[in-house]
Amino acid sequence: MCIRDSFATCGQDGNIYFYDLYTSQDIGERNRDRDKGRREVKFSSVVNLPGRDYQFIAVGNEKIIYTESNDLKTIPRQLANDGSNPQAQLPDLKHHISQLVIHHSGKILFCGVGEQSEVSYPGAIQVWKLPFECGAEIQAHASPITRLRINHSNTHLFSVGQDGMLAIFDVKDRDPKRDPEGVQGALKFSQEILSEKSKVDDLITEEE
Repeated sequence: MCIRDSFATCGQDGNIYFYDLYTSQDIGERNRDRDKGRREVKFSSVVNLPGRDYQFIAVGNEKIIYTESNDLKTIPRQLANDGSNPQAQLPDLKHHISQLVIHHSGKILFCGVGEQSEVSYPGAIQVWKLPFECGAEIQAHASPITRLRINHSNTHLFSVGQDGMLAIFDVKDRDPKRDPEGVQGALKFSQEILSEKSKVDDLITEEE
């Protein structure tokens, strides 16, 4: 993901690389001294933290969040008041996250669920308030999410899944359903209804 004049990449080889657009152009290579490696992890997505050089959040084939930013760790609510002096930690993920995209303010993280099709609801989008507090979950796709992107003005979130659907969401500070007049230029609510592939196949068979 690219933030201003730098970006980070990751791969299933377990490496995370950082690039500075101006430095890399001058010397012809990435900032190798910033490389991160976890050979046992197949990374699928990484995001830079806006305004924080070489700080990142990444996810891979395990249900684990990878970051070196200690200020993103929080004390779980269930442990905060038990008098045991718990340590701040990253949240445990219930599902495999395949894609990440961060709001340019650095306060909101969107996560795409990449569970396999045998899971009842594999293509959800989770919305996290940083430091990690899960705010909402939206069932967007009938199959795992393969790509998430947000536009530069932070007004639209784009989601693509293995179900072949491109979904576009308005990004707002408040629920547009409570604003009947809407916002100028806002997307209208879709009239489409998501169905499982097996049900769609049954309908096609009946029509034939």
